[in-house]
Amino acid sequence: FWSMDLYPYAFKAAHLVSEHNLFYRFLENCFQKYVPSMLIALGEQQANFIQSKWTHKLPHVILPCGIYQAEMNSFVPKWKTDDRIYFAYTGNMGAAHDPEFIVDLVNSLDPSKHCCILAMYGVKARKVLEAVQDNPAVKIFASLTREELSHIDIHLVSLLDDWTHVSVPSK
Repeated sequence: FWSMDLYPYAFKAAHLVSEHNLFYRFLENCFQKYVPSMLIALGEQQANFIQSKWTHKLPHVILPCGIYQAEMNSFVPKWKTDDRIYFAYTGNMGAAHDPEFIVDLVNSLDPSKHCCILAMYGVKARKVLEAVQDNPAVKIFASLTREELSHIDIHLVSLLDDWTHVSVPSK
């Protein structure tokens, strides 16, 4: 049972079905009836969430997920030109994410004190980028390197509540 598989909790989180839906109950029952030999999860919290849905404990493997501990060195990204507080949203802005949160946050920033780096993709990315592209506190990039990520002061996440621990890692 790999946590990135489509399973009934993802259908429920996407509001495609309710927990009372016949299809949902059938899939959930199948997962309870045919016990997998192991669970592969993205992070400890996702493993705990999925384990809570089972009537018995599954052996599991936790894939690394979350904070990357980079060594600080003399490298400074070209975009870090001052002492402002640097926020960043990097990665997928997909169905499980809240674009309004990022837009509202960016619009509340003071460009003299804050900078927000956006390097996003996904079905909701265009909506965010179009809404904030003229904001003086924003810098938009196609991607950032791991070395650049260590120079961000505050990493932003936008996961909708219904998707916490489901088929995306909880950051």
